[in-house]
Amino acid sequence: MMAGSIVAVGMAVFWSGILIGIIYCMRKKNLFVKSFGIGSIVGLYLFCLLRMFLPFNFAFTQGIELEGLFSDIFRILCLNEYWIGNYNVTIFDGLILLWIVVALFLFGKFLYEYRKTCRVLQEAGEEEPQSMEVMRKVYELKGKRREVVVLRSKEVNMPMGMGIWKRRIVLPKQEYKDEELYYILLHEYTHFINGDLLIKFMVQAFCCIFWWNPILYLLVKDLDQSLEIKCDLCITEKLSSIETSEYLQTIVATLKAAGERKRRIGFNGTVALGKGKRNELLERFEYVLKNQKSKDQGRKAIVVWIVAVCAVWFASYVVIPLPAYEAPIEEIITEPGTVEMTPENTYVIYENGIYKIFVNGKLDGTCKKKYADLLEKSGFEIIRQ
Repeated sequence: MMAGSIVAVGMAVFWSGILIGIIYCMRKKNLFVKSFGIGSIVGLYLFCLLRMFLPFNFAFTQGIELEGLFSDIFRILCLNEYWIGNYNVTIFDGLILLWIVVALFLFGKFLYEYRKTCRVLQEAGEEEPQSMEVMRKVYELKGKRREVVVLRSKEVNMPMGMGIWKRRIVLPKQEYKDEELYYILLHEYTHFINGDLLIKFMVQAFCCIFWWNPILYLLVKDLDQSLEIKCDLCITEKLSSIETSEYLQTIVATLKAAGERKRRIGFNGTVALGKGKRNELLERFEYVLKNQKSKDQGRKAIVVWIVAVCAVWFASYVVIPLPAYEAPIEEIITEPGTVEMTPENTYVIYENGIYKIFVNGKLDGTCKKKYADLLEKSGFEIIRQ
């Protein structure tokens, strides 16, 4: 039972990593993104993360016993015990303790830094009267009204959104034209509408819990970019060509100005206009200019990929490896006259509702159906009369 539980956790991490790696590689292919859509890709990323949180074995799960290196590693980590003071522990116990301690530290650190960021911005921020009229235009375009407070603060170097329930858009202390302010607020407000902050919180929680899994850091890097592309596409699908050009120019100008200021606080748990890296910015603009909208293209491709990922997700539960060891003969036969039960010398007869065990042709006793089924799976003959 313990072996199955430990291996189930390992398989959950392994398969979620495989799925995330496949989607990451495919996300770099323009044809794949064109057919599948950025929004669906973000959904698949979250679907793969869910696999990591479901390390269970089901009734249909089959264990395959493996000898050799796999079993040797399992024995060293989970079976060999060592005395530390008055406690008998394994290496695996120590690794679990380290995992929990570091995860709690990282999660606590994230929450502390986020609350500190919120407090600093709330105290140092000043409400932005210019934004009131501009936000009305944003609400009108999006067709959804979720109250947002717009602040200005010297603590930030670029516009950013924060808060899942108390939503705030924080702007650096800089003068903006109404047109620039409109596109900036539209971008940050779209992040709120899309639920991007909640997604980033969830992913950050995964990174804190599974801090030792390098594939998650690859996911975080690509997910941030995917969310920005998704936000850009959601905005520009309702803009004209001229407005799209103005929107992109605003992003470039804002990121350029941000690079000239010193950032005073971290951005944990926030969404901004982007990181300003040239290659990432070019990728965003390429998707916008090619007008690759996920909802208008590749319906069949989306269905095929969802079915494929679900199939792999389900298949990951079908088989799990288990360590296998041959017991020493002295542990199998411990007394004179003891006979080892094997498929060659033992069989079971089911008669009148009773399972009778015969060893070397002689009745040795009876057993319950559950034990008889186990014997049958192990290769013993069951004779039903």
